[in-house]
Amino acid sequence: MADLLIQFHALPEELLQFLRGIVSDFDTHTVAFRFHPFSASEIDQGDLDRVFSDPSFRRLALTLLPPVLPASSGNQFADQNRDGLFVDIGRLTDKGLTESCLAARTDQDQALKIWKQVARRLKSATMQGAVAVNSQTGATSRLPHHRYTEGAKRSYEQGVPILPVAGTSKLRLGEAMENPS
Repeated sequence: MADLLIQFHALPEELLQFLRGIVSDFDTHTVAFRFHPFSASEIDQGDLDRVFSDPSFRRLALTLLPPVLPASSGNQFADQNRDGLFVDIGRLTDKGLTESCLAARTDQDQALKIWKQVARRLKSATMQGAVAVNSQTGATSRLPHHRYTEGAKRSYEQGVPILPVAGTSKLRLGEAMENPS
């Protein structure tokens, strides 16, 4: 089984534009996940704007075949749709820009081929390299594979905190990796 995982920071409008292209070019089905309470529903490409404007939607799944629904949890959806590509939507809040993620796990050749193409597109649209700084201790850690868009970098340069998915760290984007301090 092949895994694909890319953690990155992008402004929501950049991620929305990227996903519009993917959904259109690869003719995928799209499922939007709402949390607390959980719901998963298939949406049309035209619904992406609504999903991105509503912070209760935090994840999308792209499938090549019609998705198997209903699902009572994200894990159940993943079990029922083993070849999906999952996208966590990073949000811009008053606390900062949260992390996005693109992930898939599949042993289906056609899905893997397409998801690798999506990953290559994401990589070509982003830069890499960041330093995590623990907000409490000041300790740093290099993240040479972490990716970010031009918009995320601009926001960082304008003072917007860049937040990882969990923890007390903040990220510094685009700094020379040989000297993270």
